[in-house]
Amino acid sequence: MVLSRLPLSSLLAARCACRRWRDLTVAPQLLRLRREGPHTTPWLFLFGVERDGGWGEAASATNTAVHALDVAAQRWRRVGAAALGGRSLFSVAGVGDELYVVGGRSGAASSAGSAKAKTHKGVLVYSPLTGAWRKAAPMRTARSRPVLGVFEMSGSRSLVHARAEKHVRRANSNGGKFWLGGTSAVYEDPHRLSLRRLRLRDVLSEDTDSTTAPAAHGHGKVAKQVNKPAQSRQALIAVGGRGPWDEPLVSGEIYDPLTDKWVEIAGFPTDVGLACSGAVCGDTFYVYCESATLVAYHLDGGTWSVVQTSRPPPRLRDYAPALVCCASRLFMLCVSWCDPASRRDKVVRKVFELVVDLAPSSSSSLPKWAEASSHPDAPMDPNAAFAAGHDRIYAVEMFRIFGKVLDFATSCRVSADAAEQSWSRVARKNAAAEADAMSCRLKSMAVLHL
Repeated sequence: MVLSRLPLSSLLAARCACRRWRDLTVAPQLLRLRREGPHTTPWLFLFGVERDGGWGEAASATNTAVHALDVAAQRWRRVGAAALGGRSLFSVAGVGDELYVVGGRSGAASSAGSAKAKTHKGVLVYSPLTGAWRKAAPMRTARSRPVLGVFEMSGSRSLVHARAEKHVRRANSNGGKFWLGGTSAVYEDPHRLSLRRLRLRDVLSEDTDSTTAPAAHGHGKVAKQVNKPAQSRQALIAVGGRGPWDEPLVSGEIYDPLTDKWVEIAGFPTDVGLACSGAVCGDTFYVYCESATLVAYHLDGGTWSVVQTSRPPPRLRDYAPALVCCASRLFMLCVSWCDPASRRDKVVRKVFELVVDLAPSSSSSLPKWAEASSHPDAPMDPNAAFAAGHDRIYAVEMFRIFGKVLDFATSCRVSADAAEQSWSRVARKNAAAEADAMSCRLKSMAVLHL
């Protein structure tokens, strides 16, 4: 169809022509053709905070705003986000062609431990192709700012089974949910534990039924179904974050969009600190913690391990680090001194890559962080947002100057040659002119190819 080849901005404009075209642009057949076709372009979705009544309004008058950047056209668009209400401190991830808003906090200026504050378990899903919001199954644990990752879950993996076994073992031996520093004082109700076991058994049976092919009886059609490999699907993993009383969490969960259910997994080690950032690279989910420790969750085995590196990348503690996976390579973006040997009066945002030296003459086989590139602009935003899509890393910085909030969107193309990994500006028009100053530290970003 011709409509499947249109850019998303043109498709949205064609939707306003008449009712018939509107029905055509949201038809499942057209959406499937767009997903499978090569005519997609990157879009950045920036979540921030705005105020309806200007700078003098109370903090409770803030609401969440979403801006979408068409990278090809270098144009920002406003996205309706009434479904989010006053929620903030959530995390965003792109699963397929949809955006998942996970957890968060609302009420009392999103302050932790307040009687008016609420930490959410709920998950909201936004489809840019249809422009509609919907609710997904809530998490088992209320979290604000969880660390998210997206990975491929195929039918051949015993992923859900491994997570279920570890969760039941942990519940039986400790009797409670984990947070940083030990177990909670609220012991598990045996009746609730038995119900949870039944729910986990239902997930396992549904996953087994969806991945097991029917037996062949000599008919050609059934034989083709047996030999056909199982199609992979994307799933979401969420770990860490903070609980209702601002306590650091180490537990984790996995969400399967096919079954619309969350399954609890084993928590990462409690002695590594709060989880700061994470990314899925290959068959491993890497999480960087505040103690400068890199931990890895093996998606095939369902176990955690500490990744021993030669030395952590030098960084300033005032700037939050970010892990991204781009072109099947793991990168960390952080702020450090320009040249520690010569001058220590200038800081710059650097990109480090986790590499393993496989040379026989190498004295150490431990992975090490090697500098890949540097951002040309001064790091004005201590909480810059980063996301990766295909072979590019995108960054959005926001800072307040002269009573206004300014934003800058840049991108870096990842290549084998380090000299070609340079940053460039992808948008000139400011999208945060009406944003509140809280957007500088409460923003989230995700990349979709639509």
